[in-house]
Amino acid sequence: MLTADDLSAMALIEQGMGVGILNALIASSETFDVARLPLDPPESITMGMAALSFRHASPAVQKFVECVKEMGDL
Repeated sequence: MLTADDLSAMALIEQGMGVGILNALIASSETFDVARLPLDPPESITMGMAALSFRHASPAVQKFVECVKEMGDL
């Protein structure tokens, strides 16, 4: 999902009015005719999750947390 800010940035880049460093999800959008170049060396960001209680979270939330743990370093 793209936000208005992401769409604005991509539109400005497409019109030759700048450059941007965007995450892979945003940059992979086929909506805009822009060049996409990987960073060298690659960069990453740290994300977190918060809940009042993961122990008492719904089964869907617990499954999501389990999937995230399997995908990366949580």
